[in-house]
Amino acid sequence: MNSLRINREALQMARMQFCLDMGLSWEEYVRQPKQKVCIRKASYKEGTDLINTEGARVYEGRNDFFHAIICLGQLFLVVDEQLYDWAVEKFTNYPPEWFCRFDNLRMIDEKLKEYGHRIKDTHVYMLPEAAGPGTVCKNPQGPTVKCTQNDETYVWYSQEEILNFKGNNKFSSAICFSKTQPDMLAVAAVKGSTRDCVSGKKPFDQSGMAGMAGVSADGEYLWQIGINVVKEAESRGVATRLVRMMKDAVIRQGKTPFYGTSESHTVSQTVGLKAGFVPAWTEVYVE
Repeated sequence: MNSLRINREALQMARMQFCLDMGLSWEEYVRQPKQKVCIRKASYKEGTDLINTEGARVYEGRNDFFHAIICLGQLFLVVDEQLYDWAVEKFTNYPPEWFCRFDNLRMIDEKLKEYGHRIKDTHVYMLPEAAGPGTVCKNPQGPTVKCTQNDETYVWYSQEEILNFKGNNKFSSAICFSKTQPDMLAVAAVKGSTRDCVSGKKPFDQSGMAGMAGVSADGEYLWQIGINVVKEAESRGVATRLVRMMKDAVIRQGKTPFYGTSESHTVSQTVGLKAGFVPAWTEVYVE
């Protein structure tokens, strides 16, 4: 965590994802890569309020009537046709780095109310740093890995095995069972006896788990990591170890991991930083 520089490849993958999210071709973007503000009209799937682009990130409970992504001094903004002229007037020369000032968000919210919408949330997101710390456990694909330093056993679950937790899920930030962001991989820190793990039988009793990290395929290029830790295991570094391990596993699979949290959740932000992530962009989205 010395340089706090974003991995260049990860940053390019993120920008490619942003282009998909707003219906902008990558070829069009690279013709003006330093353009500070890019505003597009939303193109919806027929009969829905969801973006009509294959591979775009589509989240339940939000739509593309207004969706802003602010990344390292660039604004990617997709808006409904009704808002396009207003958005061009307001934001073409607006400094992106100050987009989330409260007076600006208040002005946006008032405008959205005219069309029956409102700001739902703002979120900060992180990408892997250029030279992040190494993994705690060296074999992210193995069924069980034990780290003697903390006397913890880490158990990996495939996409199919994750289904065993459905219906009784204590780790809803790690595995979400979303229709639009499928869970791809999970890893749990298991407390106590590891005899079942060693014999190849994976534990699905969550009462014996200190925490779990999961990753979902949010878009064509970006997979999001989520984390939950039980109260008794807080402040022991479990979250950082799990997130770091999942980050490295996702990179080995050729995808770009990202980590998101609230601007006010400094504990979660610290987990991301310690796990080798760097703040990269902010999003504003509506309902």
